[in-house]
Amino acid sequence: MSALSDMLDASQRKAIATLGKAYIARAEQPDDELFIGLLHQIGEDDDRKIGFLISAWKIQRELNGEAPGEAQPKAAPETWRSEPASDSQWKRLRDDCRKANVQLPQGPLNKGQASDIIEQLAAGTYEPVPF
Repeated sequence: MSALSDMLDASQRKAIATLGKAYIARAEQPDDELFIGLLHQIGEDDDRKIGFLISAWKIQRELNGEAPGEAQPKAAPETWRSEPASDSQWKRLRDDCRKANVQLPQGPLNKGQASDIIEQLAAGTYEPVPF
C-alpha cells in the first residue's frame, strides 16, 4: 500500500467513527439517507455493509450508545476530574500524540480533560485545538 492509501484508510476510519458518534448522539431521529450519503462521499460503496452499520448505530442509539455487555465506567467524582493531570497521564498524552502525529495539548490540564483527550486519541477522533 502507498502512503496515500494508508492515510485514506485511517481518515475513513476516523470519519466513520465521527459519523457514528453523531448518529448516536442526535437529539432528533437521525436521517439515515443523510448518513448513507456521507458514507458514500468518503468512498464507502458497499450498501449491504452500510446497512449493517446503520443498524448497529440504531442499536447503540437505543441503548444510549452502550454496546450490550459492555462494562459501564463508573462516574468519576467532579473533584477527581478537576485535579491537575497526573505525570502518568502526561506521559501517555506525549506518547499517544507522537504516535498520532498531532500536537501535544498546551497549558495545564486537569485529570478529566487529560482522560478525555486520551480516549479521543485512542478512538482516532482527537482534533487538536489550534493555538
